[in-house]
Amino acid sequence: MGFNSGNYKPTHPLVLPKILLPILVFILAYGVVLFRNDWNYSLYAGGYTLLLSLCIWLTYRLVSSKPSLRKILAYLTFFVTSFLTVTGNIGVLTGFDRSEGSMPWLGVSFVTASLAFYILTGRLNFKNLCLNILQPARFNSGPVSIPAKDLPGLNRARSWVYLGWIILGAFFFCVLAAKLSPFLMLRRSPYSIDILAFAFIFEIYVYFNFCGISFVVFGILNLAGVKTILNFNSPFSARDVIGYWQRWHISLSTTLKELFFIPAKKHFGIAFSVFLVFMSSAMWHGMSLNFLIWGFFHATAWLLTYLLTKKFLWPQLGRFTSMLIFPPVIVFGRLIFSETDPDFLFLKVHNLLHFQWNNDSYLLNLSLDTQSIIILTISILYIAAETLFPRRFLRYRILRNKWVLLALLSSTLSFGTLGIGGIYGTR
Repeated sequence: MGFNSGNYKPTHPLVLPKILLPILVFILAYGVVLFRNDWNYSLYAGGYTLLLSLCIWLTYRLVSSKPSLRKILAYLTFFVTSFLTVTGNIGVLTGFDRSEGSMPWLGVSFVTASLAFYILTGRLNFKNLCLNILQPARFNSGPVSIPAKDLPGLNRARSWVYLGWIILGAFFFCVLAAKLSPFLMLRRSPYSIDILAFAFIFEIYVYFNFCGISFVVFGILNLAGVKTILNFNSPFSARDVIGYWQRWHISLSTTLKELFFIPAKKHFGIAFSVFLVFMSSAMWHGMSLNFLIWGFFHATAWLLTYLLTKKFLWPQLGRFTSMLIFPPVIVFGRLIFSETDPDFLFLKVHNLLHFQWNNDSYLLNLSLDTQSIIILTISILYIAAETLFPRRFLRYRILRNKWVLLALLSSTLSFGTLGIGGIYGTR
């Protein structure tokens, strides 16, 4: 028999089930965890986090029809990390207290924050738990999983968009943050100039490190069809402290707003709600004195900014004043964020407020390679550009131009390293 072309009907191309891509990302991301750490020890990575999540999900199934019990479960889940830091099972999130001892609790901070959000809104199900909340790609940096509609099918144009986010994130993390890591030794210095330089550089370092990983995860998960929100949106293009926190770690801010700000504002007003949000955020980062001070400090700065921009008799003067206090608030807040030793923290604050020049400072005697100096210069210029040209840098549009991305990719492949790893380590 001959082939009858007139009766031939082309079949549809093979389309993989939508669920396979998230599963593939799960397997690959867990493989990266095994590769980056001791193989035998890493087999326990996230084990306690997984067991805890399953217990929380089963509890949720029992109380999901009772809103009051569901709320209690949501808040208990959110503060799991606070309890684990008090008991010493995990370290605090300063960026310097990463502990291999917390490997079995890998990802617990972001997982429990996500679970709390899903529980409170009554949208937790087994599919979301396994393929979204427990994605190992989220464990090191989040973003916190926020309930959202499923993504439509990818097309070529959107695929290139998400690939661009991955390239940008890799450049931030592997080039800018990694090359700034030699400056972090300034943390050990008690000298005024070193304290100021460290706080400023550490803010930039945290930004590029955390933002970079978040962008990579954002791109990968959205390519896999797992809806993930953009975790950073040019925070230094903000004009005050309030704008900064609306653009920094957006997924956690959204979670805090849903869990604490909205319910508390109805009954206690804005001042109490803001303090509740920042103190809850502080406890999520770790139950240590520096974070409690950090939460109180930023809540005060937020409310002061609110009064200056919304309630001040002279609006223009209020906005101008809020712009002036914005940079020192962020830099000083980062100094508080970084130090868990209370005595050393208070010494740093004292020496910074009573500024003295010292020729023995680490900064003046620091041996640095040329690349680190160049990258620090580029990083400062970038922050300045983000500040001066906010519209161009909104959602990093200017950096996601195809030719700019090609240059960033080339730089990452040529000079990129992993540095000292993710800022949030193993929790």
